[in-house]
Amino acid sequence: MTDTQGIAEIIEQARCGDLEARCALVKIHHLALRSYLAAICGNPSVTDDLAQEVFLRALDRLDRVIDPAKRKFLAVWAVYEPEITLKTAA
Repeated sequence: MTDTQGIAEIIEQARCGDLEARCALVKIHHLALRSYLAAICGNPSVTDDLAQEVFLRALDRLDRVIDPAKRKFLAVWAVYEPEITLKTAA
């Protein structure tokens, strides 16, 4: 099994409500997401809040992931979530 096949399987399991699969997605993507968000806002507290929001929304919308093997689904939400959150906080 390749890495992308593994991600696709984890996403499918998470779609079916598997809590361990959902936790695995967070663990797999946490460092990269948090690093990206920290670069945007520079505030550790805000970074944590944004990361939590991105993960909550992403996990809620797993049914919208068309090609889970591409691993881009989280990147898209990571780009738009901070923009939305920062605009509403201003």
